Amino acid sequence: MITLKNSGTTDARVFGPSGGVILLEPGETRDVPYTARDYEVEAGCSVVVVEKAAPKKATAPKDGE
Repeated sequence: MITLKNSGTTDARVFGPSGGVILLEPGETRDVPYTARDYEVEAGCSVVVVEKAAPKKATAPKDGE
């Protein structure tokens, strides 16, 4: 998962892997699935892309613990 943030002063378009388009208004932040490689930011736009670490799964205690 990644977070997209429009740090510019105009609307920005981000193109997704399945042909979808995400419109971000100035200052807007949105979490989206997939990885940064799967998205392309429209030329001339100021979008910050932050990779989020996958949530860690809780592990069951081992026998004897």
